[in-house]
Amino acid sequence: MEKIDDTKVRIERDEEIDFEQLKLDLPATIVMELVSPKDLKGGPTTELEFQEATGRHIDQINKAGTERAQYQVSMRVIADCCGIGPDEIELLGGRDISRLSEVLGYFLGSDSPQTAQPRQ
Repeated sequence: MEKIDDTKVRIERDEEIDFEQLKLDLPATIVMELVSPKDLKGGPTTELEFQEATGRHIDQINKAGTERAQYQVSMRVIADCCGIGPDEIELLGGRDISRLSEVLGYFLGSDSPQTAQPRQ
């Protein structure tokens, strides 16, 4: 993990997320290099900047009643925090979604938010 400045860190595609270091650095932005780059935001994308979730995001997640609703809201929150559209989050690979879900959990102060695909 590379500390870019007092508010931003970068996590490389082959790096484990070091939550203990994140708790020490307290970044507001985490630059995540994608495991599987995609065409997002109008062109090739190799990384996403994950901005800290806001109170509005937390409220949306807390109001989601069912497991499926929590999943859908969490995916929209991740997309919003990364500056991509809700339809673009679905283009990401599973490993990237899993890593972004872990980052959301860090920002929410939990180990893992409800982003695992619910059973149908």
